[in-house]
Amino acid sequence: MAESFIFSIAESLITKLASRAYQEASQVVGVYDDLQDLKTSLSYVKAVLLDAEQKQEQNHELREWLKQIKLIFYDAENLLDEVDCESLRKQLRITHKDKVGGFFSSSNQLLFRYKIAQQIKEIRKRLDRVAADRDKFGLQTIAVDRRVVHRRELTYSHVVESDVIGRAHDKEMILNLSSVRTILFPFGIEKAGNEDLLTTWVSTCIYLRYLDLRDSTFETLPRSISKLKHLRFLSLRNNRRIRKLPASICTLQNLEELHLRGCVELETLPKKLRNLINLQRISITSKQSVLPEGDIAKLGSLKYLDIYACDNLESAFVGVKLSALRFLRIMRCKNLKSLPLDTNHFPQLEQFTVDECGNFELSDGHEDMNSVLRLTTIYFSMVVNFPHSLQGYANTLQTLVFAKCYELEALPEWLLNMTSLKYLHIWSCPKLVSLPSGIHRLTALDVLRIEDCPELYTNYQPHAGEYWHQISHIKHVDIRKTWRSR
Repeated sequence: MAESFIFSIAESLITKLASRAYQEASQVVGVYDDLQDLKTSLSYVKAVLLDAEQKQEQNHELREWLKQIKLIFYDAENLLDEVDCESLRKQLRITHKDKVGGFFSSSNQLLFRYKIAQQIKEIRKRLDRVAADRDKFGLQTIAVDRRVVHRRELTYSHVVESDVIGRAHDKEMILNLSSVRTILFPFGIEKAGNEDLLTTWVSTCIYLRYLDLRDSTFETLPRSISKLKHLRFLSLRNNRRIRKLPASICTLQNLEELHLRGCVELETLPKKLRNLINLQRISITSKQSVLPEGDIAKLGSLKYLDIYACDNLESAFVGVKLSALRFLRIMRCKNLKSLPLDTNHFPQLEQFTVDECGNFELSDGHEDMNSVLRLTTIYFSMVVNFPHSLQGYANTLQTLVFAKCYELEALPEWLLNMTSLKYLHIWSCPKLVSLPSGIHRLTALDVLRIEDCPELYTNYQPHAGEYWHQISHIKHVDIRKTWRSR
C-alpha cells in the first residue's frame, strides 16, 4: 500500500536530523535551531504512525490524513537535501574560492538562510496543522519495527560531494548507484567528457530527485533527462554556455524547482512548460523579448517566480493571471518598463522585489490593487518613483527594504501609514539625510537596519546622534557606517 512506508520516512528524517554530521551541516548553513524545532514536530507525529498505517484500510478519512503527511514528509526530505547540499557548497567555496570569486557573497548566504528558514516554518505549520487531527482517530503509540526503516535507507542512497570530486573518470562508481537521490556538480571538474558523464548519471540514477548543475559548462542537456521521473529539483544556474533546453525536460511532471538564473546564452524557454504541473519555483534568464506567459500562467502550483537579467524584456504578464504566485522577484532587467502589479494579475502575491531595473517605474493607477492585493514584503532597489498608491498596503506590509536608491533624498510620505510594518531596512542611500519625524507612529516596527548611509549614520547613531531619540524606542536598531558581511 502507498502509505506503508510513512513511518520509515519519519524515522529516517529524524535520524538524519539527530546525526552529528547533519547537525554540523545545519550549523554551517545557520538553520540548526529551526531544524531542531522541525525534529520535535516530526517526533510528535511519528509516535502514532505505525498504528495509523495499520488502521487505514478501515478508515478512508485516516487514509487521506496519511497521504497529507506523506506529502509533507517528501517536502521535508527535499529541504534537508537542500541544506546538506548548501553545506557542501560552502566547503567548496573555501576550497575553490579563487574560481567562484565574489559571487557567493555573504548577502547571498543570508538570502539562502532566510529562504530555508521560511520553508522550515511553512513545513512545520503544515505538519502541526495536520497533526492536530491525530487525536480524533484514537491512535496509539506502538513498538517500532526497525527492519522497515532499514529497508527505506537501502532504497534511497545519497551521493556526497567528496565521493565525486576527483573521480569523474570512475564510471564504475556511478553504475553502481542506481538509487542515488542527490548529485551536485562540483567546482573544478571542467574537462572534456563531462557531458558523457552527465549522460551516464541521467541514464543510471533513475531515482534521482536533486540534480544541481550550477556553474557547469555543459552546452546541452541529454534528451534522456526525461527518464528522471522522480526528479524534484534541477538547477543550471550560472551556466553561461547552454543555448537550448531539450523539449523532453517538460515531461518531468514531478519537478518542483527549475533554476535557469544566469543562463545568459539561453535563447528560449522550452515549449510546453505548462506540462510541469507540480512546478513551484522557477528562476529565468532568457534572451526572449516575450516570455511564454501563457504557459507560465498554466503552472497552477507556481509560487515563486524569479526573472533575472532578461535584457530584451520590456513588459511582462499584461492580461495574464498567475493565480497561485506568492513571491515575485525581478532583477537586472534593464529594459523592463512596467508590470501590471494588481489583483487581476497576481491575486495571491505576498512579496515583491524589483532590483536594478533602471527603466522600471511603478504606476499610480492601480486602484483595485489597493483594496485587494495583500503584499507583506516589498524590496526596492535602484527605484526612483514611489507612487502614493503603495499606501494601499498599510494594513498588510510587514517588511520594507530600500536598497541602492542613490538619488533618494526623502522616504515617501506614505511610509508613516504602514501600521503593520515590522522590519525596515535602508542601505546604500547616500543622499538620504533623515527619517520621517513621525516614525514613532510605526508602533509595530521591531527592527530598523541602516547600512552605508553616511548622513543617517551621523544623525541617528545610538546614544550619540542628534536624532537618536526619535528611534530609540525601536526594539532592534542596527546602524552601520558601511556595508559589511554578517
